[in-house]
Amino acid sequence: MRTVGDPETEAQQLLDAVWRYLSLPVDPIYIAQRLGIKVFTAGLSDGVASLIRNRPGYDPEIYLNAVDSYNRQRWNAGRELGHYIHRLPDIQAVWEYVSGRHSLTTSGNTAESYANAFAGYLLMPSSELKLGRSRARSLLTLANAFRVPVEVMRFRLTALAPSPTPCIAPCAGGALATARP
Repeated sequence: MRTVGDPETEAQQLLDAVWRYLSLPVDPIYIAQRLGIKVFTAGLSDGVASLIRNRPGYDPEIYLNAVDSYNRQRWNAGRELGHYIHRLPDIQAVWEYVSGRHSLTTSGNTAESYANAFAGYLLMPSSELKLGRSRARSLLTLANAFRVPVEVMRFRLTALAPSPTPCIAPCAGGALATARP
């Protein structure tokens, strides 16, 4: 049985296998499809951002909430890929994971913490993010470059290099300081 590793390592291995020669922004829907996962947008219940379903004999399926913005759908697709990678040891089992609206709040939920971290490393690889951060003039510019919601970029920057001083505008030297969520 395969054991799940560190989300950064797992995300980088997936990028190396599927996205190696392609440019930013990373397309999690393309990656899902390359893994044989069908991706749909649908009207989901209130409070549901996305879900992934696995049933033996069928292709896995990701459903993204149709009312969400394109960047939010991309983030949720990345999170669902994280759930998929996290559940690979149980790939022959029937399972479904439904992600709620407050995707950055994990409250000790190991699966959700893994999926959030995985999506962050997948959509905003550390090496690319460090380079982008040194060139960006605002948090919004950086979020748009990676095609993720601003609050997701803020969260990822905090995880990349915590700073005691919140800053979402250019700081000394034009670099962005990390922001506290």
